[in-house]
Amino acid sequence: MAPPSGPRLDRVKHHQLGPGSHRLRGFALTVATLLTTSCGGSPFGVPFGSTSDQRSFSRESDLVMVTRSEPETIAAREITPLAAPRLVSVPRLFNAGLVMLDGQEVARGYLAQDVPQLQTDTWRLFPDGRMETTYLLRPSLTWQDGSSLSADDFVFAWRVYSHPPNLRAMSPPMSEIEDVVAEDPRTVLIRWRGPYPKAGSLEARDFPPLPREKLQPLFDRGGGDGLARAPFWTTEYVGLGPYRLTHWEPGAYLQASAFDGHVWGRPRIDRIKVLFISDVDAALGAMLDGDAQVSLDDSLRFPQGSELAREWSARGGGTVLTVPNRWRHVEIQHRVEYANPRSLLDLRVRRALAFSLDRAALNDALFGGEATLADSFLPPTLGYYPAIEESVAKYPHDPRRAARLMEEAGYARGADGVYTRP
Repeated sequence: MAPPSGPRLDRVKHHQLGPGSHRLRGFALTVATLLTTSCGGSPFGVPFGSTSDQRSFSRESDLVMVTRSEPETIAAREITPLAAPRLVSVPRLFNAGLVMLDGQEVARGYLAQDVPQLQTDTWRLFPDGRMETTYLLRPSLTWQDGSSLSADDFVFAWRVYSHPPNLRAMSPPMSEIEDVVAEDPRTVLIRWRGPYPKAGSLEARDFPPLPREKLQPLFDRGGGDGLARAPFWTTEYVGLGPYRLTHWEPGAYLQASAFDGHVWGRPRIDRIKVLFISDVDAALGAMLDGDAQVSLDDSLRFPQGSELAREWSARGGGTVLTVPNRWRHVEIQHRVEYANPRSLLDLRVRRALAFSLDRAALNDALFGGEATLADSFLPPTLGYYPAIEESVAKYPHDPRRAARLMEEAGYARGADGVYTRP
Protein backbone atom coordinates (compact mmCIF):
# COMPACT_ATOMS: atom_id res chain seq x y z
CA MET A 1 0.00 0.00 0.00
CA ALA A 2 1.27 3.45 -0.68
CA PRO A 3 -0.04 6.90 0.16
CA PRO A 4 0.99 9.77 -2.07
CA SER A 5 4.49 11.09 -1.82
CA GLY A 6 5.53 14.55 -0.75
CA PRO A 7 5.67 16.17 -4.18
CA ARG A 8 8.18 18.76 -5.21
CA LEU A 9 8.89 21.24 -7.90
CA ASP A 10 11.90 19.62 -9.32
CA ARG A 11 14.24 18.75 -12.16
CA VAL A 12 14.68 20.08 -15.60
CA LYS A 13 13.48 17.52 -18.11
CA HIS A 14 16.92 16.92 -19.62
CA HIS A 15 17.83 15.09 -16.43
CA GLN A 16 16.84 11.46 -16.66
CA LEU A 17 14.60 10.54 -13.77
CA GLY A 18 15.10 7.21 -12.11
CA PRO A 19 12.55 4.39 -11.91
CA GLY A 20 10.65 3.31 -8.87
CA SER A 21 7.13 3.29 -7.53
CA HIS A 22 4.93 1.22 -5.27
CA ARG A 23 1.16 1.57 -5.26
CA LEU A 24 1.12 5.34 -5.74
CA ARG A 25 3.89 7.36 -7.28
CA GLY A 26 4.53 10.85 -6.09
CA PHE A 27 5.94 13.34 -8.50
CA ALA A 28 8.23 16.22 -9.09
CA LEU A 29 7.07 19.39 -10.72
CA THR A 30 9.26 20.93 -13.36
CA VAL A 31 8.60 24.65 -13.58
CA ALA A 32 9.48 26.47 -16.75
CA THR A 33 8.32 29.60 -18.49
CA LEU A 34 9.25 30.96 -21.88
CA LEU A 35 9.90 34.69 -21.65
CA THR A 36 10.00 36.86 -24.75
CA THR A 37 10.94 40.18 -23.24
CA SER A 38 13.91 42.10 -24.54
CA CYS A 39 17.38 42.02 -23.03
CA GLY A 40 17.83 43.97 -19.83
CA GLY A 41 19.89 44.32 -16.70
CA SER A 42 20.39 41.48 -14.23
CA PRO A 43 17.57 41.23 -11.69
CA PHE A 44 20.11 40.12 -9.08
CA GLY A 45 22.09 43.35 -8.87
CA VAL A 46 25.29 41.64 -10.09
CA PRO A 47 26.59 40.83 -13.57
CA PHE A 48 25.51 37.42 -14.80
CA GLY A 49 28.84 36.14 -16.04
CA SER A 50 32.35 35.80 -14.70
CA THR A 51 34.89 38.60 -15.02
CA SER A 52 35.41 37.57 -18.63
CA ASP A 53 31.66 37.45 -19.34
CA GLN A 54 30.10 40.68 -18.10
CA ARG A 55 27.32 41.34 -20.60
CA SER A 56 23.81 41.99 -19.30
CA PHE A 57 21.53 39.12 -18.44
CA SER A 58 19.25 38.20 -21.35
CA ARG A 59 15.88 36.59 -20.82
CA GLU A 60 15.93 35.36 -24.41
CA SER A 61 19.15 33.36 -24.33
CA ASP A 62 19.83 32.78 -20.60
CA LEU A 63 18.07 30.78 -17.94
CA VAL A 64 17.90 31.16 -14.15
CA MET A 65 17.17 28.16 -11.96
CA VAL A 66 16.43 27.84 -8.25
CA THR A 67 17.66 25.01 -6.05
CA ARG A 68 16.98 24.45 -2.37
CA SER A 69 20.57 24.39 -1.13
CA GLU A 70 24.13 25.00 -2.19
CA PRO A 71 25.74 21.78 -3.44
CA GLU A 72 28.86 20.52 -1.71
CA THR A 73 30.16 19.42 -5.09
CA ILE A 74 28.96 19.48 -8.69
CA ALA A 75 30.82 16.25 -9.50
CA ALA A 76 28.73 13.35 -10.75
CA ARG A 77 30.19 11.12 -8.02
CA GLU A 78 31.94 12.37 -4.91
CA ILE A 79 34.76 10.53 -3.12
CA THR A 80 33.51 11.19 0.42
CA PRO A 81 29.97 11.07 1.86
CA LEU A 82 28.09 14.34 1.69
CA ALA A 83 26.98 16.10 4.85
CA ALA A 84 23.88 17.50 3.13
CA PRO A 85 21.39 15.65 0.91
CA ARG A 86 22.74 15.20 -2.59
CA LEU A 87 21.31 17.40 -5.31
CA VAL A 88 20.70 15.58 -8.56
CA SER A 89 19.82 18.17 -11.17
CA VAL A 90 22.70 20.60 -10.67
CA PRO A 91 25.50 18.03 -11.26
CA ARG A 92 23.67 16.92 -14.40
CA LEU A 93 24.50 20.27 -16.00
CA PHE A 94 28.24 19.64 -15.75
CA ASN A 95 28.65 15.90 -16.27
CA ALA A 96 28.26 13.18 -18.87
CA GLY A 97 28.53 9.42 -18.49
CA LEU A 98 29.08 6.42 -20.70
CA VAL A 99 25.32 6.10 -21.19
CA MET A 100 22.10 7.92 -20.37
CA LEU A 101 18.68 6.42 -19.71
CA ASP A 102 15.88 7.69 -21.91
CA GLY A 103 12.30 8.36 -20.81
CA GLN A 104 11.53 4.64 -20.88
CA GLU A 105 14.60 3.78 -18.79
CA VAL A 106 16.38 2.36 -21.85
CA ALA A 107 20.15 2.88 -21.89
CA ARG A 108 21.49 4.92 -24.82
CA GLY A 109 25.09 5.64 -25.67
CA TYR A 110 26.33 9.03 -24.42
CA LEU A 111 30.12 9.23 -24.22
CA ALA A 112 30.07 5.66 -25.48
CA GLN A 113 29.01 5.00 -29.06
CA ASP A 114 26.66 2.28 -27.90
CA VAL A 115 25.83 0.17 -24.87
CA PRO A 116 27.27 -3.31 -24.28
CA GLN A 117 25.05 -6.16 -25.44
CA LEU A 118 24.77 -9.59 -23.85
CA GLN A 119 25.98 -12.56 -25.90
CA THR A 120 28.40 -10.37 -27.84
CA ASP A 121 32.06 -9.49 -27.39
CA THR A 122 30.99 -6.27 -25.64
CA TRP A 123 29.41 -8.15 -22.71
CA ARG A 124 30.99 -11.47 -21.83
CA LEU A 125 29.78 -13.72 -19.00
CA PHE A 126 32.20 -16.40 -17.81
CA PRO A 127 31.37 -19.80 -16.24
CA ASP A 128 32.66 -18.70 -12.81
CA GLY A 129 30.21 -15.78 -12.75
CA ARG A 130 32.69 -13.02 -13.60
CA MET A 131 31.91 -10.63 -16.43
CA GLU A 132 33.56 -8.19 -18.82
CA THR A 133 31.89 -5.21 -20.49
CA THR A 134 33.50 -3.10 -23.20
CA TYR A 135 32.59 0.50 -23.98
CA LEU A 136 33.86 2.20 -27.14
CA LEU A 137 34.10 5.97 -26.67
CA ARG A 138 32.96 8.36 -29.36
CA PRO A 139 35.83 9.98 -31.25
CA SER A 140 37.32 13.41 -30.48
CA LEU A 141 35.75 13.91 -27.03
CA THR A 142 37.19 16.73 -24.94
CA TRP A 143 37.00 17.93 -21.37
CA GLN A 144 35.70 21.42 -20.73
CA ASP A 145 39.27 22.74 -20.42
CA GLY A 146 40.03 21.56 -23.96
CA SER A 147 42.08 18.46 -23.06
CA SER A 148 41.19 15.17 -24.72
CA LEU A 149 39.13 12.49 -23.03
CA SER A 150 40.58 9.00 -23.26
CA ALA A 151 40.03 5.55 -21.79
CA ASP A 152 42.90 6.27 -19.39
CA ASP A 153 40.65 8.83 -17.65
CA PHE A 154 38.28 5.97 -16.73
CA VAL A 155 41.19 3.85 -15.50
CA PHE A 156 42.35 6.74 -13.32
CA ALA A 157 38.81 7.31 -12.04
CA TRP A 158 38.67 3.64 -11.05
CA ARG A 159 41.89 4.08 -9.08
CA VAL A 160 40.43 7.07 -7.26
CA TYR A 161 36.95 5.73 -6.60
CA SER A 162 38.20 2.31 -5.47
CA HIS A 163 41.00 3.71 -3.27
CA PRO A 164 40.60 2.10 0.19
CA PRO A 165 40.53 5.37 2.21
CA ASN A 166 37.72 6.53 -0.06
CA LEU A 167 34.60 6.03 2.05
CA ARG A 168 32.52 5.54 -1.08
CA ALA A 169 34.75 2.78 -2.45
CA MET A 170 32.51 0.03 -1.12
CA SER A 171 29.34 1.32 -2.77
CA PRO A 172 28.21 -0.04 -6.16
CA PRO A 173 29.36 -0.22 -8.80
CA MET A 174 32.91 0.30 -7.48
CA SER A 175 32.55 -2.58 -5.04
CA GLU A 176 31.55 -4.86 -7.93
CA ILE A 177 34.40 -3.93 -10.31
CA GLU A 178 37.57 -6.01 -10.27
CA ASP A 179 39.61 -3.93 -12.71
CA VAL A 180 39.40 -1.33 -15.48
CA VAL A 181 41.69 -1.45 -18.50
CA ALA A 182 42.30 0.97 -21.37
CA GLU A 183 42.73 -1.36 -24.32
CA ASP A 184 43.38 1.68 -26.51
CA PRO A 185 42.60 5.41 -26.21
CA ARG A 186 38.92 4.84 -27.00
CA THR A 187 38.21 1.40 -25.53
CA VAL A 188 37.28 0.93 -21.85
CA LEU A 189 37.25 -2.67 -20.61
CA ILE A 190 35.60 -3.25 -17.22
CA ARG A 191 36.10 -6.56 -15.42
CA TRP A 192 33.39 -7.45 -12.91
CA ARG A 193 33.69 -9.70 -9.86
CA GLY A 194 30.28 -11.19 -10.60
CA PRO A 195 26.93 -10.43 -12.21
CA TYR A 196 25.91 -6.79 -11.88
CA PRO A 197 22.62 -5.65 -13.47
CA LYS A 198 23.78 -2.13 -14.40
CA ALA A 199 27.06 -3.27 -15.98
CA GLY A 200 25.75 -2.28 -19.40
CA SER A 201 24.17 1.03 -18.38
CA LEU A 202 26.74 3.01 -16.40
CA GLU A 203 25.55 6.60 -16.09
CA ALA A 204 27.62 9.57 -14.95
CA ARG A 205 26.58 9.11 -11.33
CA ASP A 206 27.68 5.45 -11.46
CA PHE A 207 31.13 5.64 -13.03
CA PRO A 208 32.21 9.09 -14.23
CA PRO A 209 35.69 9.62 -15.67
CA LEU A 210 38.14 12.02 -14.04
CA PRO A 211 40.70 14.20 -15.90
CA ARG A 212 43.87 12.18 -15.28
CA GLU A 213 46.34 14.80 -16.48
CA LYS A 214 44.83 17.37 -14.12
CA LEU A 215 44.38 15.23 -11.01
CA GLN A 216 46.90 12.39 -11.09
CA PRO A 217 49.85 14.41 -9.70
CA LEU A 218 47.70 15.48 -6.75
CA PHE A 219 46.44 11.94 -6.19
CA ASP A 220 49.91 10.40 -6.41
CA ARG A 221 51.27 12.96 -3.99
CA GLY A 222 48.53 13.02 -1.36
CA GLY A 223 46.27 10.08 -2.08
CA GLY A 224 42.52 10.32 -1.60
CA ASP A 225 42.76 12.78 1.29
CA GLY A 226 44.71 15.32 -0.72
CA LEU A 227 42.42 14.95 -3.69
CA ALA A 228 39.28 15.30 -1.57
CA ARG A 229 40.38 18.75 -0.40
CA ALA A 230 41.14 20.02 -3.90
CA PRO A 231 39.03 22.89 -5.29
CA PHE A 232 38.50 20.72 -8.35
CA TRP A 233 35.28 19.38 -6.81
CA THR A 234 33.77 22.85 -6.50
CA THR A 235 35.06 26.14 -7.93
CA GLU A 236 37.61 24.58 -10.33
CA TYR A 237 35.49 21.74 -11.59
CA VAL A 238 36.07 20.45 -15.12
CA GLY A 239 33.50 18.08 -16.56
CA LEU A 240 32.06 16.79 -19.82
CA GLY A 241 28.43 17.90 -19.56
CA PRO A 242 26.51 20.46 -21.59
CA TYR A 243 27.62 23.37 -19.36
CA ARG A 244 30.95 24.46 -17.90
CA LEU A 245 31.27 26.28 -14.61
CA THR A 246 32.25 29.95 -14.99
CA HIS A 247 31.66 31.37 -11.51
CA TRP A 248 30.64 30.15 -8.06
CA GLU A 249 29.61 32.71 -5.47
CA PRO A 250 29.54 30.80 -2.16
CA GLY A 251 26.21 30.96 -0.40
CA ALA A 252 24.50 32.71 -3.30
CA TYR A 253 24.68 31.20 -6.79
CA LEU A 254 26.76 29.55 -9.47
CA GLN A 255 26.94 30.36 -13.17
CA ALA A 256 27.65 28.25 -16.22
CA SER A 257 28.11 28.71 -19.95
CA ALA A 258 27.25 26.40 -22.82
CA PHE A 259 30.06 23.96 -23.61
CA ASP A 260 30.90 24.01 -27.31
CA GLY A 261 32.54 20.59 -27.13
CA HIS A 262 29.60 18.75 -25.60
CA VAL A 263 29.22 15.32 -27.17
CA TRP A 264 25.70 16.13 -28.42
CA GLY A 265 26.59 19.64 -29.54
CA ARG A 266 26.37 23.07 -27.98
CA PRO A 267 23.23 23.60 -25.85
CA ARG A 268 20.69 26.08 -27.22
CA ILE A 269 20.66 28.08 -23.97
CA ASP A 270 23.84 30.15 -23.74
CA ARG A 271 24.12 30.62 -20.01
CA ILE A 272 22.56 29.28 -16.84
CA LYS A 273 22.51 30.71 -13.35
CA VAL A 274 21.55 28.56 -10.34
CA LEU A 275 20.35 30.42 -7.25
CA PHE A 276 20.58 28.81 -3.81
CA ILE A 277 17.27 29.58 -2.04
CA SER A 278 16.37 27.38 0.93
CA ASP A 279 13.03 29.05 1.76
CA VAL A 280 10.18 27.73 -0.39
CA ASP A 281 8.23 30.99 -0.21
CA ALA A 282 11.26 32.98 -1.32
CA ALA A 283 11.74 30.53 -4.19
CA LEU A 284 8.09 30.97 -5.14
CA GLY A 285 8.56 34.73 -5.08
CA ALA A 286 11.51 34.46 -7.47
CA MET A 287 9.39 32.40 -9.86
CA LEU A 288 6.40 34.74 -9.68
CA ASP A 289 8.55 37.83 -10.19
CA GLY A 290 10.27 36.31 -13.24
CA ASP A 291 13.67 36.31 -11.54
CA ALA A 292 13.88 32.54 -12.10
CA GLN A 293 12.30 30.24 -14.66
CA VAL A 294 13.02 26.69 -13.43
CA SER A 295 12.74 25.05 -10.02
CA LEU A 296 15.09 22.19 -9.09
CA ASP A 297 15.49 19.64 -6.32
CA ASP A 298 12.71 20.40 -3.85
CA SER A 299 13.08 24.18 -4.01
CA LEU A 300 9.27 24.35 -4.29
CA ARG A 301 6.73 22.06 -2.69
CA PHE A 302 3.28 21.15 -3.90
CA PRO A 303 1.37 24.04 -2.22
CA GLN A 304 3.75 26.58 -3.76
CA GLY A 305 3.49 24.79 -7.09
CA SER A 306 -0.28 24.98 -7.00
CA GLU A 307 -0.15 28.70 -6.24
CA LEU A 308 2.35 29.24 -9.03
CA ALA A 309 0.12 27.35 -11.47
CA ARG A 310 -2.88 29.51 -10.53
CA GLU A 311 -0.93 32.76 -10.86
CA TRP A 312 0.65 31.81 -14.16
CA SER A 313 -2.61 30.52 -15.59
CA ALA A 314 -4.31 33.83 -14.85
CA ARG A 315 -1.68 35.91 -16.65
CA GLY A 316 -0.11 33.48 -19.10
CA GLY A 317 3.14 33.49 -17.17
CA GLY A 318 4.28 29.95 -17.79
CA THR A 319 3.62 26.26 -17.29
CA VAL A 320 3.91 23.99 -14.27
CA LEU A 321 4.71 20.45 -15.38
CA THR A 322 4.16 17.45 -13.12
CA VAL A 323 6.83 14.79 -13.55
CA PRO A 324 6.41 11.52 -11.58
CA ASN A 325 9.81 10.62 -10.14
CA ARG A 326 9.34 9.58 -6.53
CA TRP A 327 7.30 6.85 -4.88
CA ARG A 328 5.79 6.60 -1.43
CA HIS A 329 4.57 3.40 0.15
CA VAL A 330 3.52 1.76 3.38
CA GLU A 331 5.38 -1.35 4.48
CA ILE A 332 4.02 -3.90 6.94
CA GLN A 333 6.31 -5.44 9.54
CA HIS A 334 6.87 -9.14 8.79
CA ARG A 335 9.42 -9.95 11.49
CA VAL A 336 7.74 -12.00 14.20
CA GLU A 337 9.60 -10.36 17.06
CA TYR A 338 8.54 -6.84 16.02
CA ALA A 339 5.06 -7.25 14.50
CA ASN A 340 2.48 -5.38 16.61
CA PRO A 341 -0.30 -6.29 16.59
CA ARG A 342 0.69 -9.86 15.77
CA SER A 343 -2.32 -10.15 13.50
CA LEU A 344 -0.20 -8.33 10.91
CA LEU A 345 1.46 -11.71 10.35
CA ASP A 346 -1.89 -12.97 9.03
CA LEU A 347 -2.02 -12.67 5.24
CA ARG A 348 -5.75 -12.00 5.36
CA VAL A 349 -5.23 -8.95 7.57
CA ARG A 350 -2.46 -7.58 5.36
CA ARG A 351 -4.61 -8.01 2.25
CA ALA A 352 -7.56 -6.35 4.02
CA LEU A 353 -5.40 -3.35 4.83
CA ALA A 354 -4.34 -3.12 1.19
CA PHE A 355 -7.92 -3.29 -0.08
CA SER A 356 -9.02 -0.67 2.46
CA LEU A 357 -6.67 2.06 1.26
CA ASP A 358 -8.34 4.55 -1.10
CA ARG A 359 -5.30 5.78 -2.97
CA ALA A 360 -7.32 7.73 -5.51
CA ALA A 361 -8.95 9.78 -2.73
CA LEU A 362 -5.54 10.44 -1.16
CA ASN A 363 -4.23 11.50 -4.54
CA ASP A 364 -7.14 13.89 -5.08
CA ALA A 365 -6.91 15.37 -1.59
CA LEU A 366 -3.14 15.81 -1.42
CA PHE A 367 -2.02 16.29 -5.01
CA GLY A 368 -5.07 17.34 -6.97
CA GLY A 369 -5.09 13.98 -8.73
CA GLU A 370 -1.69 14.62 -10.34
CA ALA A 371 0.20 11.67 -8.82
CA THR A 372 0.40 8.33 -10.64
CA LEU A 373 -1.21 5.27 -9.08
CA ALA A 374 0.99 2.20 -9.29
CA ASP A 375 0.96 -1.36 -7.98
CA SER A 376 4.70 -2.01 -7.83
CA PHE A 377 8.04 -0.31 -7.43
CA LEU A 378 8.18 -0.14 -11.23
CA PRO A 379 5.88 2.54 -12.67
CA PRO A 380 3.34 1.66 -15.36
CA THR A 381 4.94 4.24 -17.67
CA LEU A 382 7.96 1.99 -18.33
CA GLY A 383 8.17 0.48 -21.78
CA TYR A 384 8.63 -3.03 -20.42
CA TYR A 385 5.89 -2.78 -17.79
CA PRO A 386 3.42 -4.93 -19.83
CA ALA A 387 5.89 -7.81 -19.55
CA ILE A 388 5.70 -7.79 -15.73
CA GLU A 389 2.15 -6.57 -15.18
CA GLU A 390 0.64 -10.06 -14.93
CA SER A 391 2.96 -10.92 -12.05
CA VAL A 392 2.12 -7.76 -10.06
CA ALA A 393 -0.40 -8.18 -7.23
CA LYS A 394 -3.09 -5.50 -7.42
CA TYR A 395 -5.22 -4.22 -4.55
CA PRO A 396 -7.88 -1.79 -5.77
CA HIS A 397 -9.99 0.03 -3.20
CA ASP A 398 -12.58 -2.55 -2.13
CA PRO A 399 -14.06 -1.97 1.38
CA ARG A 400 -16.39 -4.97 1.12
CA ARG A 401 -13.59 -7.33 0.32
CA ALA A 402 -11.49 -5.82 3.11
CA ALA A 403 -14.35 -6.35 5.59
CA ARG A 404 -14.80 -9.97 4.49
CA LEU A 405 -11.09 -10.70 4.95
CA MET A 406 -11.11 -9.12 8.42
CA GLU A 407 -14.08 -11.28 9.42
CA GLU A 408 -12.31 -14.38 8.12
CA ALA A 409 -9.33 -13.44 10.31
CA GLY A 410 -11.57 -13.37 13.40
CA TYR A 411 -12.25 -9.64 13.63
CA ALA A 412 -15.65 -8.03 14.22
CA ARG A 413 -16.53 -4.49 13.22
CA GLY A 414 -18.08 -2.40 15.96
CA ALA A 415 -20.64 0.38 15.65
CA ASP A 416 -17.77 2.89 15.66
CA GLY A 417 -16.23 1.22 12.63
CA VAL A 418 -13.25 -0.16 14.56
CA TYR A 419 -12.37 -3.82 14.12
CA THR A 420 -11.73 -5.83 17.29
CA ARG A 421 -11.07 -9.46 18.11
CA PRO A 422 -11.18 -11.37 21.40
